[in-house]
Amino acid sequence: YRLVLKPYRQVGVIMLKYLFVVFFAVTVLRAQVSADQILTADTVLIDGPEVDLLYEDVQSILLTIPDDIRPALVADKRKLRNVMDSTYITKVGAYRAEQKGLQNLPKVKADLKKYRENVLAMAEAEDVIKTLTADISLEQAAKERYLINQDAYKTPESVEASHILIKGADYASAEEALAEAVKVRESIVSGEISFEEAAKKHSSDSGSAEKGGSLGQFGKGQMVKPFEEAAFSLQEPGELGEPVKTRYGYHIIRLDKRYPSEVKPFEQVKAQIIKELEAKQRKEIRENYLVEIRDDPNVKLNEPAIDRFLSGPAETGGQKK
Repeated sequence: YRLVLKPYRQVGVIMLKYLFVVFFAVTVLRAQVSADQILTADTVLIDGPEVDLLYEDVQSILLTIPDDIRPALVADKRKLRNVMDSTYITKVGAYRAEQKGLQNLPKVKADLKKYRENVLAMAEAEDVIKTLTADISLEQAAKERYLINQDAYKTPESVEASHILIKGADYASAEEALAEAVKVRESIVSGEISFEEAAKKHSSDSGSAEKGGSLGQFGKGQMVKPFEEAAFSLQEPGELGEPVKTRYGYHIIRLDKRYPSEVKPFEQVKAQIIKELEAKQRKEIRENYLVEIRDDPNVKLNEPAIDRFLSGPAETGGQKK
């Protein structure tokens, strides 16, 4: 009896193994299909017990994010996941509020009405701006502004300098520190030691000392005032100034290079100028649009009702049917 059943048992084991392999392959295939599926508006991203978060929900939120920020956010998986999670939480909260009938509370109803009207009003104003500016090129206006206001598009004057700092705190008195600074300067002028070697040997500014005293390029307003004035008073590259005192100690400053103020080429500032003109244009159109609505001659004022309102605003209002 056992001998007869044994072959059938072996067949059963083989069949079970085969079915398991097939099941596993189908599961993997389904997972792959799920991962590669094309997202549609009604694709469920989060299947919640109360509400689902759909792909279109997140897309709607992303549309409210400014155009200059959105690409970076979409490219960051962590930030995008945060948007998805916060959108789901908000949707659950809104669902629960509606289940309780909170949308019918006067304050909530007023807020919803105000938000809706604000969004629509901003959309209308934006549409007017786009319509009025659609065929306008600002490049010529940008060129004119550039030529008239060239001082506004100048690079600031700057210098490249090196220094040796003789720190006052390292000496018994300010006089001793000054004497040391004068001594170091004289050794450089006499050729006894190069400026770079003197910086490495004597400067208390370890950061610049390693680079032979070099501070690189800097403009006005970046250094303490006495240092700045001394550095910008030097005229010729290689010129060595007298020791100048700041709160840090005494500085021996060498001018390495001067960078005079220059007008930037138009192509370099064109985009900036056009952006400024667009902002000005948008502001003017928006202001004119608002004035046009406010001062519309077809508008009729109910003066008695307005006077009564101004004397004591009512808690509730009406809407034109």
